[in-house]
Amino acid sequence: MTVHRRIPLESRADWENALAGIPHAFAHTWGHCWSVHLSSKLPTFLYRFEDGGARVVCPLSERRFHGEPDLVTPYGFGGFVGTGDDVDFPARWAEFAARENYVCGYIGLNPLLQDERHYRQDTASAHNSVFVLDLRLPTERLYAALDANRRRQVRAPLAAGHRIVWDRQRLAAFFLETYPDFVRRIGAAPVYHFSSDTLAFLCSLDTVFLIGAEVNGRLEAVVVFGHTPTVGDYLFGVAAPEGRRHAARLLWCGIERLRSLGIPALNLGGGARPGDGIAEFKRRFGARELPLVALREVYRPDAFQALCRAAGAASDVGGYFPPYHSPGLHP
Repeated sequence: MTVHRRIPLESRADWENALAGIPHAFAHTWGHCWSVHLSSKLPTFLYRFEDGGARVVCPLSERRFHGEPDLVTPYGFGGFVGTGDDVDFPARWAEFAARENYVCGYIGLNPLLQDERHYRQDTASAHNSVFVLDLRLPTERLYAALDANRRRQVRAPLAAGHRIVWDRQRLAAFFLETYPDFVRRIGAAPVYHFSSDTLAFLCSLDTVFLIGAEVNGRLEAVVVFGHTPTVGDYLFGVAAPEGRRHAARLLWCGIERLRSLGIPALNLGGGARPGDGIAEFKRRFGARELPLVALREVYRPDAFQALCRAAGAASDVGGYFPPYHSPGLHP
């Protein structure tokens, strides 16, 4: 018997039960999705599919244009994940989405956990990449994979007055205070402009930890990690203008902490654009590069075409998707 179910954010226990036994990332968890919802305000649910021994889940949010609903994965590395045998899930999912009146869906996949049985290849395209570390390797092999500058940075003794800080309350206060100015200073995209409610809730989660660096008693930088038993995620890093010098050491401290927790992999994320300075910083940790794939799916073609015409947008699925939500059309 095939079961499709939407589990709302208000049903935390059902959400967490649906994830049990399925390898998943931090972006699939109720805590992450609730925190993002505090900024997006979009109706958000965990889609749950079951058929015999097959189970698939995916967090999704609903958007509307001219009254018509479409789907998008919340911020983070989520997407379809599951267990069990192939039951032609892509066809079952598309039938369900059309039956529920969704026009289309933009579904980002987790590079470590994506399964080609969960989507049609003609709907998938890679638009960036992420960098991943295998934390099951011995520490010395991870260290040896660092480039020469990274090895020097992580193994050098702390300078006089410098200290690594683990005090969650103090670090969270610095993170919340620093984050808004930091994202403006670096010109971060609007997707990173989270509310203080989102950031505070994230910092309160048991599956999140923060690490900071101080100089002469003054915090200069903080990094934030989330994790599940399957994978850890580098979520955020913020710094005062003079605090960028701590980035490599703080990331290495996060690697050591995740290894101590038994987490087998770390997703460092990628750059804002392929090959930019952020991407190169992560590459130099000896990380493996994986494509970041997203699905552009149309469930009701006639409605999709009509909405693109109403927005004055070309009905091209290769660019911003869906085209009628393009920021250029709705300043």
